[in-house]
Amino acid sequence: MPVNDDVTLADVVDGAIGRWQRMRQEATRQVADRDFQTWLFETVPAQAARLGEYDPCDHAFIVYEIVTALYRAGNIADAFLLLRWFGVHYAHHPDTDLAERVITMLTDLCAYIGRADAAGNAAAARVLRDVVDGARRPVDVRVERALCRALATHAYLRSDYLGAGSRSSKYAELAALWTEMFRRYRHSQDPHLRGRAAQGLYNAALVWLQKGRDKIARKKFAELLTSFGQDRGSNPDVDEWLSRAEHAGTVLDRFAVGEPELNLSYLQRQRYWDIQRRRKGFGVPWLLAGAPRNHMGKLVRAAREKHHSSVGQVRSWLCSGEPFVLLLRNFDLVEESTASSPLASVLEDDPQGDHVHAISYRDCEAALAELERAVSMITVASTKAGELELASTFGQFVPRTALYLPDATWFDTVSTLIPLATQIVVWAAELTPALAQELSCLQEHQRCGETLVIIDTPSSPMQQAFLPGPEHDHLTTDHPALVAFPHIVNAHELKDRSVAECPSLLRVVRALETARAGPVRQRLVAIRAHLEASSRRDSR
Repeated sequence: MPVNDDVTLADVVDGAIGRWQRMRQEATRQVADRDFQTWLFETVPAQAARLGEYDPCDHAFIVYEIVTALYRAGNIADAFLLLRWFGVHYAHHPDTDLAERVITMLTDLCAYIGRADAAGNAAAARVLRDVVDGARRPVDVRVERALCRALATHAYLRSDYLGAGSRSSKYAELAALWTEMFRRYRHSQDPHLRGRAAQGLYNAALVWLQKGRDKIARKKFAELLTSFGQDRGSNPDVDEWLSRAEHAGTVLDRFAVGEPELNLSYLQRQRYWDIQRRRKGFGVPWLLAGAPRNHMGKLVRAAREKHHSSVGQVRSWLCSGEPFVLLLRNFDLVEESTASSPLASVLEDDPQGDHVHAISYRDCEAALAELERAVSMITVASTKAGELELASTFGQFVPRTALYLPDATWFDTVSTLIPLATQIVVWAAELTPALAQELSCLQEHQRCGETLVIIDTPSSPMQQAFLPGPEHDHLTTDHPALVAFPHIVNAHELKDRSVAECPSLLRVVRALETARAGPVRQRLVAIRAHLEASSRRDSR
């Protein structure tokens, strides 16, 4: 389909889009779409072939340009629809080189568009799914490699939006995708596809690990070693995943976090007052006023699930060498609660004092929330959060991945994570005993250069009146405890700014990108060394 001197490529693209729109005006959308698909992929090539001017490469290029024109015009739905037709049509084209190039271009475009938002992600995943399923096998090995890459991209895209909807169903979807890649190519004789099969089984194990299913993950890692052990030394792609599976076994043996410990005093007090109101009420107002404000059992289950999932996330990062950020913070910066307050007892009909829950809005919360979305981040859940820090009910910053650690062992876990984290962010207003321990540990492990300290302001006098506590030194940028830390910023400098507008946060993101671009083997060796050192310290 050559474009002559009088007709530009833009004219051809606009003409095709205009024809599609006219078809929809003259018939139902379903009929018009079917007729346009037939015209574009059958009628036009046949007419060009009769004239001796048909070149499938030109046709593929023009169709691709139509797709990108639709996308640039904001017509995302039609862009994905045409992209699906495009991929299915060319996936089994007799010119295997062209088929491979089309699938590769389509995959790259889906990967780009699919990261924009949840709707685009789902649409891109459907296109890749249809292309993989639509290819009539057997196909040339080059085409099979391109299809395998499309399947892997499908899985990576879905993992980007794991938090949307039911996390359990998303984990199941991801595990199924990676398992499909393993089963589809496990018997292939092509070295690249065998490597992909090993990757599929390895990533399926990581998904189960992230879900907190340690036993299933271990079983998958063991299956990888059994299924591909005979390839050792003869296939570098497989060797990579074999070494990672062996490394994963070491991580799972040496990095373990126990069951969560939850502070339920606020929730228990809240339910106590609900019962008191219920006893005093009568009729419909009583039902409304006395309805429990919390379902403590449900919250406890959610917190336990979040803890187990967070443990799995950290272990999967350590297994795969994924760089991550450790967030250390004063717990009362955003959310604080108590079941006994002297001032509250004056305001409530209870001589023992009532429960109090305070939410503070901090200047740097939005920037930290964006940072957490941009990188892998772990923190310790706040024991002062009355409702277990599960939801951002009032718009406060709530970490998505957090460990509910026991008071007796929290520092053991934190001191293990400090040398393992790629970057550390300390967010604090006061030098509490816990923070002093953490700062000392950072210096002991020589992590000051990889640490960003964000200095915030202490709680307001009103909050301190309702929630009195021990007084601690207020932190400042020149506080003696921070003299060893070169990267310090005031929280107000991050107010109303994106990560890209905050040099201090951008440095954290780029440090992770640099680490991720480096050799994975080096990261895995360093992780094992730190875990072995930690294990030796614990055994003393």
